[in-house]
Amino acid sequence: MNQRDRDKAETRQRIVEAALGLFRERGYEQTSMGHIATAANTSRANLYLHFSGKPLIVKERMTQIEPEVIGLFDRLQTLGDYSPPSLLGWLQEDRRMYLEHPAEFEAISAAMAVDDEVLLEWIGLHRRIIDEQRWLPRLFPDPGERELRAVHMATLMMSTERAFDVIFLRRRSSLDEDLVLESLARQWSALFQT
Repeated sequence: MNQRDRDKAETRQRIVEAALGLFRERGYEQTSMGHIATAANTSRANLYLHFSGKPLIVKERMTQIEPEVIGLFDRLQTLGDYSPPSLLGWLQEDRRMYLEHPAEFEAISAAMAVDDEVLLEWIGLHRRIIDEQRWLPRLFPDPGERELRAVHMATLMMSTERAFDVIFLRRRSSLDEDLVLESLARQWSALFQT
């Protein structure tokens, strides 16, 4: 990579980081591209050379953390034991990932509520993850049952994300966190029951 490409990559990353910070401070909808340009110490013209709008900034960060999200689900395939205690350990790993990336997951959640482009990308990630699950055809050779389990997994992914958002990121629940994880582990375990 030459110096110009490195500078371009650094500028893009600086814009993404500035935007995420503003989304956390001000909120996604209340943050303008002008705010982002100022926070990233760049001109609006330069900002628009890199990103034509906030959804593209969020999608850039989604692309950056996608390998970590996919890695989590790759580990799900290697568990071998889909009992609630085994899945509880996997869910604790998922929670750690959420807590390591609170700005990213908050921005994704806020952007999905108002920008279909981000919502469709997030749904696409879910579909890519589900399509890579080798245990689905192994446990459920019948195509109809396999598709039902794939939809079950998609709804579990979404409900887990929402629970993590409300309980762990936003701290908007009086529910006991350990009991929430145990409940989710039982729900995930039911997915694998033949």
